[in-house]
Amino acid sequence: MRVLKAKQKPHTLFISCVDSRVVPNLITGTKPGELYVIRNMGNVIPPKTSYKESLSTIASVEYAIAHVGIQNLIICGHSDCGACGSIHLINDETTKTKTPYIANWIQFLEPIKEELKDHPQFSNHFAKRSWLTERLNARLQLNNLLSYDFIQERVMNNELKIFGWHYIIETGRIYNYNFESHFFEPIEETIKQRIKS
Repeated sequence: MRVLKAKQKPHTLFISCVDSRVVPNLITGTKPGELYVIRNMGNVIPPKTSYKESLSTIASVEYAIAHVGIQNLIICGHSDCGACGSIHLINDETTKTKTPYIANWIQFLEPIKEELKDHPQFSNHFAKRSWLTERLNARLQLNNLLSYDFIQERVMNNELKIFGWHYIIETGRIYNYNFESHFFEPIEETIKQRIKS
């Protein structure tokens, strides 16, 4: 703790949901001082075209990259995500009236609805639709991250590695997004080790 008192030098930026069951250091097996953490409902990164609607989120990302010097960035979605589940309800006028700020925030997840139309086989299967929604959201947020030049440039120059995770609360399993196959694959311990190096 004396080392932490002097300065922080985290190697990874971990962006996750506010869900209390998502515990960044537990999920990654890291110690205090190793992670720079940003949390919001639905682990959302507003796209560059809408950044002013959530300036604190992207400003925190920029700070972590430009000033803290993190080398890895993880977007971590999770199972049983209330934010992802709410996109199927948010058009209800009662919901918009009772929780207008939530309704406004959830609009960042709106593009997922269009993608879900390509998977009608899951429309009546709650569990499968939920997992698909959560994974599409993680992928959407990765794409939103890459809409910012300062992130894209660092990724292209191999100065920053980005990961999209889907964390399964009930089992502790983590699935990592493969940018080449476009599938989420069970994470290997080697990836966990890689984010620490």
